[in-house]
Amino acid sequence: MTKLQTLIVVLMSCIYTSCGGSGAETLGPQDPSEHVDVAAFERAVSWPSPTVDVVVNLLNRYDSLGLARRGHAFFEERARRAAGEPEEAWFLAAWGLFHIQDNQSVGLLRRTGFVREGVALLDDAVALQPGLTTYLRGVALVNLPPSFGETERGMEDLRWVLDNRKDFPGGVWRGALRHLALGHEVLGQTIEARQVLELSGHVGVEHEPRFATSFSVTPANGFRFATPRLQVLGDGLYQAEAFDFGDMGFVETPEGLVMIDVGTHPDNAAAALAAVRAHTAAPLHSIVLTHAHWDHIGGLKGVDDAQVVTQIRFEEELSSIRRTEPVPFGWFFGEQPVDLDVTPDVRIDADTPLGTSREIRLIPTHGGETHDALLVHVPDADAVWVGDAFMPYLGAPFTEEGDPEELLTTIDQILALQPRQLLHGHPPLTELFTVEALDGLHDALTVLVAETKASLSAGVPLHVSLRRNVLPDVLQAHPDAVMPFLVMRTGVIKRLYDLHTGYWQADREGVETLGPTDWARAVDLLANGERGTARAVEALLDAGEAALPLEIAELGLQRHPDSTRLRQLHQRALQRLRKLHSVSDPFRFIVYSETAGTPLQPLPDPHFETP
Repeated sequence: MTKLQTLIVVLMSCIYTSCGGSGAETLGPQDPSEHVDVAAFERAVSWPSPTVDVVVNLLNRYDSLGLARRGHAFFEERARRAAGEPEEAWFLAAWGLFHIQDNQSVGLLRRTGFVREGVALLDDAVALQPGLTTYLRGVALVNLPPSFGETERGMEDLRWVLDNRKDFPGGVWRGALRHLALGHEVLGQTIEARQVLELSGHVGVEHEPRFATSFSVTPANGFRFATPRLQVLGDGLYQAEAFDFGDMGFVETPEGLVMIDVGTHPDNAAAALAAVRAHTAAPLHSIVLTHAHWDHIGGLKGVDDAQVVTQIRFEEELSSIRRTEPVPFGWFFGEQPVDLDVTPDVRIDADTPLGTSREIRLIPTHGGETHDALLVHVPDADAVWVGDAFMPYLGAPFTEEGDPEELLTTIDQILALQPRQLLHGHPPLTELFTVEALDGLHDALTVLVAETKASLSAGVPLHVSLRRNVLPDVLQAHPDAVMPFLVMRTGVIKRLYDLHTGYWQADREGVETLGPTDWARAVDLLANGERGTARAVEALLDAGEAALPLEIAELGLQRHPDSTRLRQLHQRALQRLRKLHSVSDPFRFIVYSETAGTPLQPLPDPHFETP
């Protein structure tokens, strides 16, 4: 949304609410990007056989943006349609959860019975299929007022989830712990609540969401995708996940270990290698760097000396990286400096065997995130390490790199190898961008690239292209490709615009350059000062928006830096954005956490005792 449109929204919100109402009913959503995403996920969940990650992401969007009424209506219709289908229990549980949250839609005398109806729906879902449904019921019950008498039953559900944590992702552990702490708070058990809150990694600041994410981020140690673990994949293959910002792979050969990427910091690379050495005493033979990004090369000095192998364009990419150093957001990698002093011993410019008795092929590719990417193919294990070729941003968003059209060529290269498994540079990529997703993803991205290029040719502004909400019908036949496409969609569109436009845009954005001080003065005039600006921000937040109220609050604080109300609303918007992006957009989660100054501590070791 352009600054001019932002000003219009502020003005209209003041008109509709007289700069004083709650705005929840009168203002309505102004089609922000968050609601475009909601509509896309609604359509995807409406298709047959949606995957659980698509359902959970829609649920998170409703919950983060306060769209209980919309969630209630959607999941009631979807649950009724899913009767007898394998996904019926998920939809029943989501219907029950939002039915309870939507209790303000009925009169006070009807409200208790209405909530009980939601609890009954959750009970039916758990009876059908315990698991994620049990977690959702526990969350709903501990959030009820104590007068319902359901707090302890909700806590039992959450303890059951924690006792069976091996069957759940780490994010569910965090959510279960945080809501268990809430249960203790409701029962007045303050000491127990504090203990469980600390274990959940929350810091307990005002407006802090109750996260259900495996992500963590702190100013000292930076970001982690999950709890560190070594995946023993069989066939002499290992994947060290979340020891660092980037993952590290290992392949055992008769000549020794081949290490694939080395993370950001030497200590973390050393810890990953030590974890593998618990399974094999093989010496380090080679280090293959899949591309020149910080989080894949910075840990080199933490491991044994060995030949370093890269793609031929590695040093060209590294030079570009150095020009943009440091990363503009410090919470990506933490306080330790990142060492980019890497000189390859071997540079690959064609499909080349590594030279070990066990066949390992190194295949240059130019698509996806960077132009120096190197695929590592292990034919006898049907495995391919792809680095960050599928990073949704198609190049770090703060550098000039990445090419969506060449990504299609990279997908063709990978499909030609007929692998059984793909191993990526970060845990969510390995989980999402599977072999099963590639065909559908290729076809859907082809449609997206074509439509975006047509928009570029027609002079359509970027913000309009983003709101066209492209979701190709081909994805209906490829459920595994839906979530990868949705997390990649915005990055593809933005990178194509970045590649094919200059600093003057078709809607005149960039023709003149006005700074925050200029726009703050205009917003202040339109809203008639601090009070009106704060009411506009609050109205937008009540209407279920996040990014737009954050921007307006920041403009208001330019003029009124001592405004307690604007600062509180600014923090509320930031915390909403943190929760919104805590499931599927780690980069935005990092940026908003750093802006808010609010860390999220790492998850406990998987073997912790349930309080």
